[in-house]
Formats: sequence, structure tokens, C-alpha cells
Amino acid sequence: MKKLLPVFWFLLSSHLGLGQKSAEITQSIDRLLASFVKDGLVDYQGIAMENEELNKLCEDIGSHPINFDSDQEQKAFLINAYNVFVIKQVVDNLPLQSPQEKADFFTEEKFQIGGGEKINLNQLEKELIFVKYDDPRLHFALVCAAQGCPKIRSEAYTKENLESLLDDQSKIALNDISFSYYKSEENSLKISKIFDWYKSDFGSNQQERIAFVNKYSATLVSGDAKINYIEYDWTLNGKNVAPSSASEEKSNLQIFTPSALFTKGEFEVNTFNSIYSQQERRDDSGEIIDVNGTENFFTSMIMFTTGVSKTTRFNVGFDVFLSRARTVRDDVSAFDVFKTSDKAVFNKSLISYIAPRIKWVPLKDLPRLSIQSALWVPVSDELETEGFVAHDRYTWFTQIFFDKNLGDDFQIFLEVDLLYRFANQELHQYDFFRTPASAFLSYFPTSRSTFYVFSQYSPRFERSMDKDLGLTQWFAQFGIGGKYQITEKIGVELSYSDFALSRGEGAGNTLNFGIRYIHR
Repeated sequence: MKKLLPVFWFLLSSHLGLGQKSAEITQSIDRLLASFVKDGLVDYQGIAMENEELNKLCEDIGSHPINFDSDQEQKAFLINAYNVFVIKQVVDNLPLQSPQEKADFFTEEKFQIGGGEKINLNQLEKELIFVKYDDPRLHFALVCAAQGCPKIRSEAYTKENLESLLDDQSKIALNDISFSYYKSEENSLKISKIFDWYKSDFGSNQQERIAFVNKYSATLVSGDAKINYIEYDWTLNGKNVAPSSASEEKSNLQIFTPSALFTKGEFEVNTFNSIYSQQERRDDSGEIIDVNGTENFFTSMIMFTTGVSKTTRFNVGFDVFLSRARTVRDDVSAFDVFKTSDKAVFNKSLISYIAPRIKWVPLKDLPRLSIQSALWVPVSDELETEGFVAHDRYTWFTQIFFDKNLGDDFQIFLEVDLLYRFANQELHQYDFFRTPASAFLSYFPTSRSTFYVFSQYSPRFERSMDKDLGLTQWFAQFGIGGKYQITEKIGVELSYSDFALSRGEGAGNTLNFGIRYIHR
């Protein structure tokens, strides 16, 4: 028995030590929130001036074991950890007007919990907290740094106050007219998007969800009320940061620019259709040459892209190209390409390429700089027989994307590409490549719509039997376009461009139409 006493005292002192450390961490969180949170707004600049203390607090949280004596203590600790880590993410990325300005705000694996591997905010919320605790009130306690969230408290959660604070947070949110508002005369309930995104957490049907609302709302909502969801305000919940005047949640149109990537479980299906039509070409000196009729080319790209990692740094995709070419010895419209009459001197449709594709973010600190690379594999042996439908070559296409917001309403998007076409030896070809460079300026009158202007310069370099590698052809096109987010998941795009300048290239124009579906 005496031999066991030292072991007993060691285990007891270790347990007491962990309890003391947990209390110290909670007290530090409480001091942080009391000092820098007022009326649900966070003084991120003030916290940034004490960044060493914040770093130390995050280290203490990350290394502390999470096997607490009670679920209540563990639950409170994890809520506090999430809210502190969100604050840390904002402070590390100042200046910031919205958490959505940082593409991997919720998916960057930089936080440690329980001494384990680093995780991201989404994993902490969905794979640790909500998996263990089936408690919809947590949606009002976990605050994502946006003004559309319930307000963050200026005190820490503890095992003693947890239940009362969770109830209080639910009451505050559901009695805030910017979060939940019932019009009895219209029998309509306007409520936060949280109730749409996580609807199953609040009940299996509308009656159960409204019953949850009525549990905390001072206004009784009818069980058959018509529900409309309030657009989420992603403006930062920072001190001296005004809420968005439009109070609009950023749509997929704004979030998923060509530079952006998807996280694991998210995917996109996109069909982009293009008609190129020309009645003239330009020779090597830029002089106009009549092509004796109208040449129309239609290309439809069906593209699938998905995230394969828990961060938004690596995607894979697969594309299928459908091509059609039609030449008529007359002046006809671009839409003549869809006709099947015998008037055409050349008329052919086929599947031209399949293309595996990868996309990645090479620099962690530049999430809006991404690289995409695809290999186009020709799947028809009739691409360049009789007439031209598409290049009968393997093609390696690499694109570099970058975009940057210019205030709230404008965005610049830049793209530089390398399109390398490998020679088909049977056709006695030579390799050639292009290096297109494009610039787009977009204006967003609303979160669901944008108009843009763009330009592209595309030189072609090749080497023939009697010439060294050099510039042989080029074109410059200029265009306008627009996009609209019809629903949360479906968007459309329409654009037009003119090949205004060229040497040894076409002098036509292009009409494009796209449909995009995004699953999140």
C-alpha cells in the first residue's frame, strides 16, 4: 500500500495541475474578451498590438488535453477555442474587411487542439464540436467573425455558466430583428441563413424548426409561417467596421472566381460554349483577306472540378470537348453552325478531346494565385481531315490565375497561359506554342451579378524546317460580358469578343455562353 501512495499522489497532482491549467486558460480567454469585445464587436487592431499574448494563448489551448472530467467542461473549452482561433485568424490577416477575403480562412490547417495534428476551423466546428454535441444552440455561440453571425460575448464559457449562456445566446439571436423577424399580418418569418445551411440541426421539418424558434423568441411564430432567409452579412464583426450597406452574402459568383479552389466535398459542373465566326482573315502583314463565305466553329467544354483535400489548395478535374465546324459559301450568321442543311461545303461534329486536369495553390500566403494544368487528348482521327474542326494534336494547357478586389464593387483578374501543341508526326507537323495573356476588369452592382470588360494578346511561336523558333502569328481580342447567379448553386455567363488585331490569324468574333453548377 505504501508503494502505491507515490503513484496516487503523482496522478492526483497531475490531474489537479491540468485542472489548474484549464482554469488559467479560461481566465485568459475571459480577460481577452472582456478587454476587446463590446456589444458583439471585436477590437482586432487592439488585440494585434498584444499579439504575443494571443499567440501564447493559442499555444496553451492547442497543447491542452481535451479529455475533461465532464462534457460540460469540454464543451465550454471547445467553444472558447473556436472563438479564439477565429480571432487569431483575423488578426493574422489584417487588414481585413471580411473573412471571405481570405479564401482559406476556414480551411487553413494552422490550429492545434488537444496536442494533436493541426486542423482548420471547419474541422474544429464540424468534425469535433458538432459530431460530439448535438446542440443547435452552438450555432449561436460559435462566431465566424462576420456581422451576420450571432454576436460574440465579452466573456468566456465555463462549465458553470455554459447552459445559461447558450440559452441566453439563443434568446439574444432570435429576438434580434436583424437575425429573426416575424410579420404576423403576413404570416412570414425572415430568419438567418444559418437556419437554411444547417436546417436539419434545428429539426427534421418546418414545424420542429419553428418550435425551436418559439422556445427562445418573445414573439410566437405560427407553425405554417412562410420562411424567407436573410442574406448573410459577411462584413467583419470588427470595431469601427460598418455593416455592409447591401447586407448581402457573397454569392458563389464572387467567391469562386477562376483563381479560387474547392475544398474536399465541394464540386463544380460547368459547361462553356463558344461560337467563333469569321468571314475575313488577316495575312502576315495584317491585311484583310476574304475567306469566300462564312466559317463557323462551335466548341462546348463540359468540365467537372472537385476538391480532394481538406484545404483549398488542390483540386482535380476532367473535361470533355465537343466540336463542330461548318463552312458556307455565303454570308450567314454565327448560329448557322447549328444548321444541318446541304448548303454547307463542310459540316462536321464530333467529340474532339478529353482532358484530365489538376489545379493547385503554390503559395500558401497567396490563395488567389493558382495554377491549372490540363492534357488535352484527341479522341477522333477526323479533326483535320477534309476540313478543320480542331487541332489533331496532344495539347498541354497550363494557366496561371490571379485576382484582387478593388474595393467592394470592382475586381481585377489576370491570366497568363502556356498552350503547347505537340506535333502529329503522321501529319508532318511541327510543335508550336502560344502564351496568351488576359486581363479582366469586373464591376459588381450586386453580389449576384457582374459586368466585365477584357482583353487578350496571344502570340504563337514555332519552328519550321527552314526557320528558327520565333514569333509567327498573333492576335488581340477585346470583349465584354456579364454573369448572373440565378440561384445559390446555378449561375450563367454571356460574353462577346472581337478579334480586332492580328497577323496571320482570323479576323472574326466570338460569342460565349456558360452555365455553372456549384455544390458546397
